[in-house]
Amino acid sequence: MRVLAAASGFFGFGLSPLVIATCVSEQVPVTMRGTAIGITNFFAVLLGTAVMPTVGGIVADHFGLGASLWIAVGMQIAIGVFVLAITETAPRVVARRAAIEAIVR
Repeated sequence: MRVLAAASGFFGFGLSPLVIATCVSEQVPVTMRGTAIGITNFFAVLLGTAVMPTVGGIVADHFGLGASLWIAVGMQIAIGVFVLAITETAPRVVARRAAIEAIVR
């Protein structure tokens, strides 16, 4: 149980702010950044403080406390997979990739 809690905390606290704020604000136009971050925070708070404790409690009652920690680990893995699917927005990285693709072709 300690290993599961440590893995969730170690990886989750680094990924969640990146996904919730930084990546969201970079993927939308400047005029929609506040709205995008607000919607993301709304669903994070709604699910994180209302729904997930209930689901975790039900899972812990039926399968044990360790099983509810697997939910947190699974969510962090899912966030990590979603982060890998986000396109790069840094201008130098995008320019370097375009130059490499032009050389390869």
